[in-house]
Amino acid sequence: MDKLYDWMRDLIVCFCMLELFCHLVRTDEYRRYIRFFGGLIVLLLALEPAGDLFLAGQTFEEALRRAFVREEAYELRVSQEALADLQNEQIEEAYRSELERQMREIAKANGRQCISVDVRLSKSEGNPAAISSVLIRLMPLNSNLNVFEKETDGARQQAGVDRIRAEIASVYGVEDIQISVKE
Repeated sequence: MDKLYDWMRDLIVCFCMLELFCHLVRTDEYRRYIRFFGGLIVLLLALEPAGDLFLAGQTFEEALRRAFVREEAYELRVSQEALADLQNEQIEEAYRSELERQMREIAKANGRQCISVDVRLSKSEGNPAAISSVLIRLMPLNSNLNVFEKETDGARQQAGVDRIRAEIASVYGVEDIQISVKE
């Protein structure tokens, strides 16, 4: 019985507030909007007891609160997945940068200077960040050679490139290694 009195009181208060707002607004155009939206609120209040019947004993507020909680939980799960993806991307980028740094060190240890190193990663079942290919551009050994030294220099450069390729292949287990020398 108290629910019935509360419902009737809310309905009467809503009607009174609606009439008060209509009298405060002087323009008929705005009164139309106030009556329309006020009518929607009165309709919701009038249907509240019927909504309680359909919700099997739950009050409308409880059902609404639960719907909001479910929505927030869903948004939290989506945010968590997005953060996990972002974290994985950051870890992958840091791993790629470290591999590129190590390959520069291998080239430097073989007496060569790198212009660029590009490591491409692929995802496989056993290894989520396997190295699929490596692209390295090296500086030439010495550009101030005379005509007779260029022929032996080419063989020396190729031997250095082969040593770098072999070391990267043995350390990282990569088959697709492309190394070019800037001319």
